[in-house]
Amino acid sequence: MPRIKRPPNLVSRNLRYLRSQLGLNYSEMSRIMEKKKRIELSPVQIRNIEMKENRHVRVDTLAKIADYFELSYDALIRHDLSQEIEVENEASKLSQKITELLGPENAAELFKTTINLIRSGIKVKELVLFAETATALRNRKLSTDQKGGERGLDQVF
Repeated sequence: MPRIKRPPNLVSRNLRYLRSQLGLNYSEMSRIMEKKKRIELSPVQIRNIEMKENRHVRVDTLAKIADYFELSYDALIRHDLSQEIEVENEASKLSQKITELLGPENAAELFKTTINLIRSGIKVKELVLFAETATALRNRKLSTDQKGGERGLDQVF
């Protein structure tokens, strides 16, 4: 079986991140992996992979680790999982704000547009700020409409 010389930083970082998200120490993770997936990695081996001290990691071992965490092999070795989780959390917040603003029936179409905006390089935080601003403007419009005063939201844009 081929081996990868010195695990890339992402493998080490991802394994450490995933283990910490589960709140497991090296021994607990080793025990659980062996019971659930029959992956034989000692606590020392897990530590060595995380600390990049293991000179060679078998590809099949990395594939089993990815399988244990229900990830693709590619995700384990090529993507910073801590960043992706943060993006998912931010996207979830954005989704809630958009649904509040537009209602569930219109939110689905906007989600498609939002994904395209994110892919084009707009940061999620900028979209969240926009959603918060739009919500505040909508709330302002609702309160002024009830008083019979100021311009409506449709006149602001």
